[in-house]
Amino acid sequence: MEIREQLKQQREQRHWSQQDLAERLQISRQSVSKWERGTALPSFANVVAISDLFGLSIDELIRGDTELMDQLTVADEEDVGPVGRVIYGGLFWGVIGFLVTWALGLDYQDTATLLQLPIVLVFIALLLTIYANQQHHRAPLSRAVIWLSIGLIALMVLPLISANVAAIVRVVPGAARAGWHAGAGN
Repeated sequence: MEIREQLKQQREQRHWSQQDLAERLQISRQSVSKWERGTALPSFANVVAISDLFGLSIDELIRGDTELMDQLTVADEEDVGPVGRVIYGGLFWGVIGFLVTWALGLDYQDTATLLQLPIVLVFIALLLTIYANQQHHRAPLSRAVIWLSIGLIALMVLPLISANVAAIVRVVPGAARAGWHAGAGN
């Protein structure tokens, strides 16, 4: 039996509407409708949720649906997943960073100083991306958690920013600084 038939049968046995099932799975009613019509297939995460909700094993749920099994198999073989992408992406950029610093003749201290602020900014962007992506999943992170994380990162960055500003001020020639102070007094 295909998953669309299994889904409809299990839903009707419980006297649930498509909306009732959608609410229990925390998805849209349109998704349930598409699955039951066979115009779309549920993701693996949704297959697991359906399995848990109906008390069926995943094997019972998808055994007869060759199209879904093929989709899940192809997706598993082709996609390394988000963790794999992070690992491979990190390795790639790490190698690129090493090659650039080696080519420029920068030592560790120079490199660390140059990269601290961009790394923190990338981390903040990552948090914002996670928040945006979590809004579409079943257990979204709250805005408070994201803003708290950003606030903590900002507190970590303040010493870095002040150290960089102090270093820049030391580099600026005395005459230029004197000109800035004179201009600020006007």
